[in-house]
Amino acid sequence: MIDVSAPTVRSHTPPPIPYRRLPWRTAVAGLLPLRWRGAAAERRIGRLPVLAVLVVFAAMVLALDNTVFTDEAALIQIGRDQLSYGLGAAATEPLHLRGAPAFYPVLAAVLDAFGGLAAVRMLSLCALLGTILLLRATAATATSSARFGLLSGAAFAFTAGAVYTGALATPDALCLLMLALALWCGVAGRTAGAGALCGGALAFAVALEYVALLLLPAVVLVIVLLRRWKGGGTWSERVQMALAATVVLTGLLAGLLLLEGPAFTEGLVVTTTAPGTLPAHLVDLGPTIGWLGLDLTVVGLLALAGTALAPRGARLLPVCVLVTGAVVPFVAMWAGGTTSANRLSAYSALLLAPLAGQALAAMSRSLLRWVPVLAVLVVAPVLATAQSQMMFHGWVDVRPALAVVERHRTPGLYLSTASDTLRYYTRGRLDAPRWEGTSTLYAAGPDAVRGAVAARRYAMVILQPYSAAAPAQDALLDALNRSADYMQEGPIADTVDPEARWTVYRLLNTVP
Repeated sequence: MIDVSAPTVRSHTPPPIPYRRLPWRTAVAGLLPLRWRGAAAERRIGRLPVLAVLVVFAAMVLALDNTVFTDEAALIQIGRDQLSYGLGAAATEPLHLRGAPAFYPVLAAVLDAFGGLAAVRMLSLCALLGTILLLRATAATATSSARFGLLSGAAFAFTAGAVYTGALATPDALCLLMLALALWCGVAGRTAGAGALCGGALAFAVALEYVALLLLPAVVLVIVLLRRWKGGGTWSERVQMALAATVVLTGLLAGLLLLEGPAFTEGLVVTTTAPGTLPAHLVDLGPTIGWLGLDLTVVGLLALAGTALAPRGARLLPVCVLVTGAVVPFVAMWAGGTTSANRLSAYSALLLAPLAGQALAAMSRSLLRWVPVLAVLVVAPVLATAQSQMMFHGWVDVRPALAVVERHRTPGLYLSTASDTLRYYTRGRLDAPRWEGTSTLYAAGPDAVRGAVAARRYAMVILQPYSAAAPAQDALLDALNRSADYMQEGPIADTVDPEARWTVYRLLNTVP
């Protein structure tokens, strides 16, 4: 029998297509005119967040303005001495113990000769911009996440120590760049050549700043941590890279020892141990911890959160990185100097930034979670700007005193509490005054001070605001007020605090 009934219609419902959120680059590119869309437009849009971080960082650095710091002036003078008397000439400034005189001081002196202090400070800014890009590339390579790399770079950039270092003409910025280069080579590299470049960057960092020797274990820890996130490569690649880095680092440090001689060993001992200096600075321990806490609050809390987010069985390495990064600034306290501690906070930020980026990346995995991340990225630059402004005005602006010197310039010996800074601005002229620091005169005692005024030794005496009161200084002011050969200039207000006054006396009777 034949079935002549109508065929049954079977309906087939396709499976639902899951919703996939478009990448933000594609979504933004969709707002552009049709002729401007495409892969190239998406690539350019993808670079905008990194560019924004760099622009904000550069703006914070360029907003800092003050006259030359004593460390800057001394380093440039060391470089001038090296160029004048040969690279092997012994440096008279004590700052030569911070790094090899033949490296950064010579570079700083050359840049200063062509572009002044602004050119030397611009080198630091460029070095820090390169550090941010290298840190971003390192973190992105370790996790295959551009977002993680961007947030790690931003966590480093928006710290007061990084901003302060980027505005200062010291070797710290170049040292940070070399450490970031070593991190990138150690994480992204897979060959012996990458290991050799990593070792060379570490050796150059030590040559720039001897304190970088203490950071080598911390850098190795960060490399191991990031390579663990990445996958690490084969054992053969790891061994080749480690051997190449060790050989190059050891060889270059040995060459630096031969080049610098005993000064290299002395600098390492003074910078990394400073025996006997810690007790003298225990009084300042509380305020210093407070300032460092303000500097590293944001990145430190984020790094702590990033460590807590690590798998329970793999927290030992992040904990070691966290502790090492937090301890780094206290190396400066051992050497005895709050300013050094401020600069060393940038080294801490470099080590803590990957952990902080891990926390920020975890917070931003959904659209609404970007709200607290953006709040952090807004608050952090504000705090960094305020803190770095206070750091950068930690020394007196000498422009008011410099105007008096230029107005009444006469050859002779000048006495000042800011002699190093004023010497930098008045050097290189035929009628340039010779400068003597007040500490040299005060050390001779009140009687020597009165005798120097009676003998009309100084063509001008310049005392900065807030200079320390001492019996010798009281004797100096008393002798100047009693002398008929010196006249006090009118009230000279400070640029930062108008109520503060520079004390300036000018020699009238130049005939003995």
